Amino acid sequence: MAERVVVPDVRGLFVGPCLRAVGDIGLHMQMAVLTENPMPVEGLVTDQSPPPGTKVRRSSTLTVKVWHPPRRPGVGR
Repeated sequence: MAERVVVPDVRGLFVGPCLRAVGDIGLHMQMAVLTENPMPVEGLVTDQSPPPGTKVRRSSTLTVKVWHPPRRPGVGR
């Protein structure tokens, strides 16, 4: 098995498919949630680090920024 892998472009994916894509090649994922009071729905990946195409060690961490629609005041509480 290769020691290094190429980071995929996961921008535009929802968190579930992103986790699968990253896990399939042996990377770990760390999420930074961008929305202060998010709705309880699956978030959308808007950015990532390291960038797509970068070669990293298998088992490295990919940090993704995740956007959720904001919860409307007074709804769902």
